[in-house]
Amino acid sequence: MGEFVRGGGEVSRGKISTIEHKTGLDSGAVLSNLSPGLVPLGHAVESGKTKQAKIHRPVLFGENGTPSVNYEIDACRGPRPRQVR
Repeated sequence: MGEFVRGGGEVSRGKISTIEHKTGLDSGAVLSNLSPGLVPLGHAVESGKTKQAKIHRPVLFGENGTPSVNYEIDACRGPRPRQVR
């Protein structure tokens, strides 16, 4: 099992279930439970619902390298992507 799974799984054990259908956690609560295990492994994790707290990932680029399509992602490996303006 990879380091990612071991580290994130230990933090969330008992809080998040893939077997039980209703855990009472929404996606934000799941992410906040996983975050303490992911950050020490080198992942950047969304820290809230505000524009500054979200992670924006440019995926398509137009004229002069300007991003034309961006995704808001929950987490990514490595540091937060730079905000391209």
